Amino acid sequence: MYEPIGVILKEIPLNKGFVTLVDDDDYKWLTQSVYKGVAWNKNARVWHSSITLGGKTTYIGQFQDEVAAARAYDEVATQHYGAFALLNFRGG
Repeated sequence: MYEPIGVILKEIPLNKGFVTLVDDDDYKWLTQSVYKGVAWNKNARVWHSSITLGGKTTYIGQFQDEVAAARAYDEVATQHYGAFALLNFRGG
């Protein structure tokens, strides 16, 4: 079973289902995932997954689900970094 390593650092205030933005730091938080290598694309309304390999960012794909994007990142990280990969989930 997968166990998330990421920790949610703060909660985003909601107002009738819409996110209330207070400043640029809140907006940045909304576009970032708690998972390594995952970010929200507000225009496409999907989660994007990418990894840095050899100093260059490599696009992994886009996903409807944040966890699926994180698992895809873990798979690519394991292929390239093996036992030294920094993963989002343990045991997977």
